[in-house]
Amino acid sequence: MFEMACASYDTIWWGFIGRQVPALAGFGDTATLSRQANGTLALADDNWAFKPDGTREHLFGASDLAASSTSPLKLEYQRTVEFEGLKTFRISTFSQGETKAEFVNNLYFADGQGTSRTYDLMHHCMFGAPTLTDDLPTTGSATFTPAFADAGGDGATGFAIDPARSSINVDYSASTVSFTLQFIKLGRTAAENTDVALHSGSGTIDKAKRQVSGTLTNATSPDISWKLSGWFFGPGGKELAFAVAASDFGSHIQGGTVIALRQ
Repeated sequence: MFEMACASYDTIWWGFIGRQVPALAGFGDTATLSRQANGTLALADDNWAFKPDGTREHLFGASDLAASSTSPLKLEYQRTVEFEGLKTFRISTFSQGETKAEFVNNLYFADGQGTSRTYDLMHHCMFGAPTLTDDLPTTGSATFTPAFADAGGDGATGFAIDPARSSINVDYSASTVSFTLQFIKLGRTAAENTDVALHSGSGTIDKAKRQVSGTLTNATSPDISWKLSGWFFGPGGKELAFAVAASDFGSHIQGGTVIALRQ
């Protein structure tokens, strides 16, 4: 069973009371994913059991598979449930150009909640091979480049991070983390990408809980903050991934996942 961190929110508009602020499930707290092998080496033949809140289980298998690829890994499942609507479940490997994550993956789940008044519960999660606490450095510091983002919201999809203007610094001695993340909205080409906001903040490393948690703020909109939770993945903590959740991006709720690779 995989432990996860997830940013979750709904896409319904409640009029004068606004959109719901997304909930953030800390790494290892409630959300889990289980892989049920079917006796072959192909991941596409396996079944997956996802519990976003640790209770209700959503099952997807080969009969629900809508699309798949192996390099980079992408498995997308779709199923329509009576009186609830379309469920879309996707597992993918973080990939950007020649740079790929080795030890952590992204999970996206759009949980349809109605046929006559359709809206979705959205879940953006990260999971993989977490670093053992004893395998993390205890002294010194390291810089990570945040190279990937999977983010979405009601009418606000296609967000990413500009790695050239973003960095994450980890102080192992003090168990602290500082973040600078330049979010961009993707256009049809790189020339059409537009800046959204520069977010910065700090966090802490809790080895007992195996969690990296913190807050990001935008200097131009200090009333809007992002909460984040994640952990290190791979030997020696060479990758850092976390889920992030905020109240809006302009006028939209937002949530997603970010991965950073140690330099």
